[in-house]
Amino acid sequence: MQQVQGQQSTSQTVVNGCFSSKGGDIDLEASNSTADSDSSCAGGLMVASSNASFPERLMEPSLVLVEVNVPPSCLLDGVDSQQSFGTGVILHHARGMGLVAVDKNTVKVSASDIVLSFAAFPIEIPGQVVFLHPVYNYALVCYDPSALGTVGLSKVRAAEVLPEPALCRGDPVHLVVLTRNLRAKSRKSKVTNSFVSLSLGYEVDILVGTDVRDGNGTTRVINWCGSLVQDPYPAVRALGFLPKGGGAYVTRWHRGSPADRYGLRARRWIVEVNGKPTPDLDAFVNVTKELGSEEFVRVKTISLDGRPSVLTLKQDLHYWPTWEVRFDPDSALWRRSTIKALHYSNP
Repeated sequence: MQQVQGQQSTSQTVVNGCFSSKGGDIDLEASNSTADSDSSCAGGLMVASSNASFPERLMEPSLVLVEVNVPPSCLLDGVDSQQSFGTGVILHHARGMGLVAVDKNTVKVSASDIVLSFAAFPIEIPGQVVFLHPVYNYALVCYDPSALGTVGLSKVRAAEVLPEPALCRGDPVHLVVLTRNLRAKSRKSKVTNSFVSLSLGYEVDILVGTDVRDGNGTTRVINWCGSLVQDPYPAVRALGFLPKGGGAYVTRWHRGSPADRYGLRARRWIVEVNGKPTPDLDAFVNVTKELGSEEFVRVKTISLDGRPSVLTLKQDLHYWPTWEVRFDPDSALWRRSTIKALHYSNP
């Protein structure tokens, strides 16, 4: 939240790209006539256009366009698209490190290639996901400010975030975002509480379990017979059903793979392989790595609504070897390793 004292008699507040006013009505668009309307260009990029509103000019140096590309082998947690774009807000900007906050609808998983484009300076630099909040809908991406150069380092600035005054329901705000051509756009809105429509005044007794979460998100995925298998992620666990004894969750499958050919689809748990239980990924790996190529395998699965089913598929380790991708917290890198594949020897 950034406090701004302008020519008006009231204080104005910016919250992560949202602008609000307290203490009276202000015509923000009218402030264009009193503010400096000169536009500054760097390499042909318009940084602040003359017809931009006050919230847009205020937030533009702190906004970043975040481009996300997820490798096909890392489409975890039900991610439905390999590419996404969104607006991020710079929270920290110094020579040592830069930090950007962005919504998790843009950065869904940590196994992503990030490119940051700054509204205040025409340059693209790589970023790295360092935190995914397990409850709230935001992620943190870091970058190297030295890649901006001396000029870019001076033009880009961090938004000042303050805890007070807290926004309340009904407060007017201006939502500020970046377009794909790095132009700031805003619209007026009001703060609402998403839970108001659900608050009907009834008292309900529920049994709530505990869950261990961190900021890394999913850190391991296994490709077996063309299906991506992982631990169930929070959105799945929030549905309230987990198989008794656990299981390995299928989050995706590849076209043309044995999983596709024999009907091993996503959104179900693998609880047994050839009659052997697979309560977690380690047990699943231990069972499947003993299977040979071209061997028929009996797989028991349970769907999201608790319906069990049994299918048989045939392994093909030549075209579809078993491998895993795992996050290394020490190096902050994702590493791929082969669990089982066909090995040919020269005659």
